[in-house]
Amino acid sequence: MRKNANDLGDLVERFGDQIVLSGNMDVAFLLMANPEEIRQGTLKMLRIGSRKGKFIAACNTSPQDYIPEENYLAMVKTIKEFKA
Repeated sequence: MRKNANDLGDLVERFGDQIVLSGNMDVAFLLMANPEEIRQGTLKMLRIGSRKGKFIAACNTSPQDYIPEENYLAMVKTIKEFKA
C-alpha cells in the first residue's frame, strides 16, 4: 500500500462505526509487488479495516488486465483465509 493512499486507520476510527468502508488496496502495489508482499499488505489492510467490523476488502479502483494473475490471486486468497 502506498503512503499517499487514504489512511485506512484514520477512516476506521472516524467513521467505522457509522459506515461500511471499502477498498484500500492500491492497484499499483498489486502490479509491482511480489505475492508475499501482497499477502503481507493485504493482511495489514484487513487487520486495520476490520477493527470495527464494517469493511469490504477490495482494490482502490477496478483491477486492470495488466496486473499479474498470481498477484491478484494472492490478495484474494489472503482475504478468503482471513479470520477477524
